[in-house]
Amino acid sequence: MSGIRLSKKHGLNPTIPQCFYCGKSKNMLLLVGSATNQFQKAGVSVSSDGEMPSHCGILDREPCDECKQFMEQGIMLISCRDGEEGKENPYRTGSIVVVTEDFISTSLNDISLIDHIFKARMSFVPDEAWNLLKLPRPDDNINVAESNS
Repeated sequence: MSGIRLSKKHGLNPTIPQCFYCGKSKNMLLLVGSATNQFQKAGVSVSSDGEMPSHCGILDREPCDECKQFMEQGIMLISCRDGEEGKENPYRTGSIVVVTEDFISTSLNDISLIDHIFKARMSFVPDEAWNLLKLPRPDDNINVAESNS
């Protein structure tokens, strides 16, 4: 096995990355070994002795298996704090729904924004807009993709 140099103190030094989209743990295990400098440069909080946290945070924009499936079913919408929709990584407020392309087309009138959302297969939606669109919250038990198709 080439490329993995074991940490003298922590051995394989495993960690689990999180999904950029939903924030849940991905179904993968990274064996970091002693290569913690790369992760520190990426903003991961590595202990002074080189131990990786059990969950290292977001390392890339590759969706987890569940989010990938959502993006194949339709357009994934993720609620975010008002005023943060333009940020690269806005604060997520806990709601995720999958809607049809028709829902996006009829809810928005900016063609370039619609095209961008269709290509990305997802969009962050500020809470105020989320409420105006009457999108469900986790406790609502409503499937928007079915109710709006």
